[in-house]
Amino acid sequence: MRAGLIVHSAAGRGEAAIRELLPILFSRLGGVFLLIVSGTVDFSVAKEEGMEFAQVDIPVTDDFAFIERAVEAMLEREVDALIGVGGDGTLCAIANTIVAKEANVPLLGIGAGSSNVGPLVTIRGSDVERLNLSSLVDRPIHGIDVRVNNEHKGIAFNDVTFSNIFFGTVDGARVDLDARAMIAGRKMETQPRSVCGKKTRVSKNGLVMIDGLDTQMGQIIASPINDALPYSGKAVSGLMCWGPYLGKEGVLTMASSVLIRTHIDQGAIEAVEPLTLRQISFGDGDSVEVAGLEGDAALIVDGTPICALTPFDRVALSLRRSVLHAYRT
Repeated sequence: MRAGLIVHSAAGRGEAAIRELLPILFSRLGGVFLLIVSGTVDFSVAKEEGMEFAQVDIPVTDDFAFIERAVEAMLEREVDALIGVGGDGTLCAIANTIVAKEANVPLLGIGAGSSNVGPLVTIRGSDVERLNLSSLVDRPIHGIDVRVNNEHKGIAFNDVTFSNIFFGTVDGARVDLDARAMIAGRKMETQPRSVCGKKTRVSKNGLVMIDGLDTQMGQIIASPINDALPYSGKAVSGLMCWGPYLGKEGVLTMASSVLIRTHIDQGAIEAVEPLTLRQISFGDGDSVEVAGLEGDAALIVDGTPICALTPFDRVALSLRRSVLHAYRT
């Protein structure tokens, strides 16, 4: 098998941690011939390890534009698979480029970021020594298409969140980072706050389902359900125990308090109880719209801040069934 390797060396705990991970990963890829971008950390480590590989020459930059260029270059060379090393955002960028190029190439994701929780993560970097290629299964993955004022912003494979923060890593610790500041090129910590208000509305197929005028709205999150089994028979999960069996693999949840935060303790739990959840399921042909967000709202797709949102912006969500293939254990 010929596989293109794409590594985001700034993910998670940074380059030093990636350098430690790569030799272990290389040792688990027996029988795989790698294509590696020259001038990268993975290129350097591969040479140090005395590996045989094909060199791919493209401009190297420390941003997601490089990820997209690397995917395009690997696809042009007709690889059989792509191996991504990075966080949820890195793997999402790889997956979005695969979809945009209409390529039928599976993704093997090595989670090396701040969270590493999405369906694109085949195995976490901390567990990579247990990677067994013969046990992997090529599975179809659902996504949620995201548009702001009819402009396509990407596909989420783990979640779409409306928030003022996203998870990042500072000095080896996972922290809440200001989403709008990161969009502007600044990395700074902040406290999670609700970006919902009295004018916030959630609609499905043109019908208002949740209205901030009569509902306490703390946070809005939407996710595709890629594995129904954990919710089977678990009525406590709400619509998630029904949706996958009715062709509704998309679920939007409105929580009465902000749920996404890095630091959680018993006091935080007691402060939000009783927590109220309102859920909307959506499937083929459905469109869910979120509008009227307030404060310092930002659109977060698979852990990556995409754009700031104003009260006048309309965010449309729709299910993309089996839009990508990924290796799963």
